[in-house]
This record gives sequence, structure tokens and C-alpha cells, in this order.
Amino acid sequence: MSLRRARSPVIGQLSGDLTANRTDGVWRADATLSGAGLRPLEASDAEELAGQVRLVVDETGVSLTASAEGVGLTARANAQIASGPVSGPDDVMRPDAALSGDALVRGEISALAAFHLAAAQSLSGQADLAARLTGTVGEPRFEGSLGLEDGDFRDGRAGLVVEAISLLARFSESSLIVERLTATDGDAGTLRGAGEVSIGSGGLGSLAADLNVDFRRFRLAGSRDLEAIGTGDVRFRFADQEGLITGAAVIDRAEIRPPQASRPSIPYITVTEINAPGGSRETERRTTPIRLDYAVSAPARIFVRGPNFDTEWSTNLEITGTVAAPYVSGVITAERGRADMLGRVFQIEQGRVTLNGDPGEAMLDISLAREARDITARVRVRGTARDPRISLASTPALPEDEIAARLVFGEGAANLSAVEYAQLAASLASLSGGSAFDPLGALRSVTGLDTFGVRTDSGGQTVVAGGRYLTDTVYLELESAGSSGGPTTRIEWALTRSISLLSRLRGDGDASVAVSWRTEYD
Repeated sequence: MSLRRARSPVIGQLSGDLTANRTDGVWRADATLSGAGLRPLEASDAEELAGQVRLVVDETGVSLTASAEGVGLTARANAQIASGPVSGPDDVMRPDAALSGDALVRGEISALAAFHLAAAQSLSGQADLAARLTGTVGEPRFEGSLGLEDGDFRDGRAGLVVEAISLLARFSESSLIVERLTATDGDAGTLRGAGEVSIGSGGLGSLAADLNVDFRRFRLAGSRDLEAIGTGDVRFRFADQEGLITGAAVIDRAEIRPPQASRPSIPYITVTEINAPGGSRETERRTTPIRLDYAVSAPARIFVRGPNFDTEWSTNLEITGTVAAPYVSGVITAERGRADMLGRVFQIEQGRVTLNGDPGEAMLDISLAREARDITARVRVRGTARDPRISLASTPALPEDEIAARLVFGEGAANLSAVEYAQLAASLASLSGGSAFDPLGALRSVTGLDTFGVRTDSGGQTVVAGGRYLTDTVYLELESAGSSGGPTTRIEWALTRSISLLSRLRGDGDASVAVSWRTEYD
């Protein structure tokens, strides 16, 4: 049970009996496996189960009975295949062999679910399953119902929370029809779904499914490094031993905090276990191919933040390939932002990340600019996400050490002392690193703003700016007065995905309106 799910071991007590013999080519067997105090290692004592499974092979065929008892849970099932004497697997799987059986599950499902979910996942709620099995191996027939109320699913690694799950499904002939599925994310997000799973004339080998889920402003992730709220749909179809996931999602808002920007990264150490009991725990597992054809977009409000940067992005992505090997293509574009480098604040001038397969090989084309002592200095980031290259440039063109000297000390490199030149070398080296102290991030969180920054203008005055989305399409930014003589209010109204109306009102009465149009070329 542990190895199959690649999770921590199951604890408890197991005991069993087996008798089997073969006479004149016909099998007879009676096997019983009983358990007590069974639970995954990380589960609580309240999720312990006691149960029994019994398999009998005789002259009438094969029968299987199972039962489980837990805190607030009763589960039992039995199934019979009337195949007659069994000489081998082909007898049991004969298409015309009659089937019969029934199943009942009532009560809190968490203890039973703990054995079938991955580590850090949990499912709770009141389950009610009553089903009857008839027909043949080739054409099984079901009737009954399946329900779940007050359900709660959590994935600790992804930060996914699905609450208030309400599920109603019914068995009809060879199908399970999901008539209703609703849930929330514990806040304003909602989820609805429906669909059908059926077994064709070829038995389990002809399993088919068509399931649809729609979600609105649903919290898709809520981990330490990623928070995302999205609206969209997912459709899962399965036929001919192959799955397909299609649909589209619009990211309403996302907050990304790269680990290396918010705290020291944890080194990964490869461990080779020798003389492990039972051999290696890693076994080759056969997986069903599930293809992807999914679109993800965000007109704005993807915030990527760290101690040294605060940026906002938009994106259009296509995800194809398979679940095991996804292929991501598209463009991520910078909307606005700042970065603290060389002890100075740079504003994003342009930013474009192009993906064409492996996200680690995404191509970077980012430029940040700052006016400094008669030059416009730029920090350029090129290369790939896995191997970025950072360089300094300026207008007019100057060597990197000269640009850095004017930024850091306000003097040319020729006028620096030995100590200042050492500090300059350290500043250049720091372009690819940064401190974990983020006071602006803390202030932004306290004020509830979407963006917040502090900079020094051309007159040497400190300017504080903060912005917030008033609606999905209207962005308001307020900037304090610097040497310009008055505070500034900026409003950006996205009329369409490509056209925006920009307005600016300064404290001295100066006002302006502009229309911005942009497009992307592949």
C-alpha cells in the first residue's frame, strides 16, 4: 500500500490465512486478510481502520467480500463472478460470466481516503454510497447512488483548498452520471461540475469518461511561493486508453515569490540508499497517457515580488504535450515594475519572456532603466530562465564599470578611491544576488496596495508611489510630490486587451490623456 502511492508507510497489524490447491487443472482457494489499527504514518489515530478482505475460488466461480470500520465509518462490499470452475484467468474474465454484488459506504470518508491519496493530501466529508452490480463481465450493469456532503479536500504542497464539496451521482446501467458537483475555495471562489463515466462492451478495457468543471475566481494555489486566483473551465475526456485535458483559464490575480528572492534556497542532496530492506523503493510504474491542450492567459495582475523587485506581468500561454511532459509555449510581458540594483531603483523599460517548451529554457529579454549623471543606465537580462545573463549598458554608451560608478557614487570611475572601487566591484557582483530584507513588501501588505515603491527623482527628492486595481480593468496609482512640485494621480483603463486609456493629473493642475495600443509579434 505504501509503495504503490510512493508515500510514507502504513502502520498497524495485518494477519492472514491462505489455502489453495489445484486438482485436475481446477483451482480451489480461500484467502483472508485482516487488519487492525491501520493508518498512514502521517494520519491521526482518529483515522485508524479495521477491516477484512476475503477471496474464495470454488466450483461456482470467484467471490470477493470486503469490509472496513472506522470512527463514524461503515463500508462493505461483495462481488461474485459465476464463471464455473476456474482453470486460469481466462475463465474468470469470460465475457458471458454472470456478475452480482453490492456495496455500501456510509459516514466520514477521511480514514478510507487516506489510503488512496498522495502524501500531504486529505479528503473528508460525509459519504453515502449504495450500489448494486448485475450483468456480465462483458456488459456490467450498475444501479444506485453516490453522494458526498460537507466535503473538504486539501493539497498541502500545492496550497489547494476545496471546501463545502457537494456531490450527487447515480449509477445507470453501465455508467456513473455525475448530476451535481459544487464547491468553494473557502472564500469567494466557486466551482461546478458534471459528467459521465461509462464502461463499454469491452469491459474495463473500454472505459470512457467525459467530465467538465467550471470555476470562478477560485483560489487555484495558496502556497508560500505562489498564490493564484483564476476563472475558467477544465474538460477531461478518456477513451481508447488515453486521456485528454482541454479548456482555458484566465488568471484574475497571481502573487509569485521566487524562493531565492524571499529566503535562502534549500540545497538538494542526492541520496543513494544501499542495502535497503526489500530492495529499491523506486519501481517502474505504467502510466496512462494524458494529453494536454489548455490555454492560460492573464491581461495583467501577475505580481512577481521579492526583496529587490516588485513587478507586474501579463501572459498568454498554450500548454500541450502530456501531464508527464508538458510543453509550454507563449509570451509573458512586463506591465510595470521596479528593481533595486547597485543600491538604486530601476524601472522596467521592457520585459518579455518567451516560452517554447521547457519553462527552464524560457528566453529572457528584460531591460530596466534609470537616469544617472547625464546618462540613461540600463540593466539588461538575457539568456534563459535557467541561465540568465545580466549586463549593464547606457546611452551614451560607456563601459560597465563607468556606468556602475556613476550610479553608485555619482562620479566617474577615474575619480574613485581604492576603497570605493572595491565597493564598486562588490556592487557589480551583487547584480545576481540580494538581501532577504523587504521593508517595501511589508508596507505594501499592510496598506493592501497592489504595487508600492520608493525612488529618488531627477531633482534628488524622495518619491513614494502606490497603486491598486479598482476593477478588473481600471488601475489607479498615486505618486507623492517630489521636485516636480505636486502629487500625481494616474489612471489606466484597459478598454480592450490591446487598447488602454491613460490619464494623468498633477497637483499643479497639469493634466493629460493618452491612448495606448500594443500588439505582440511572433
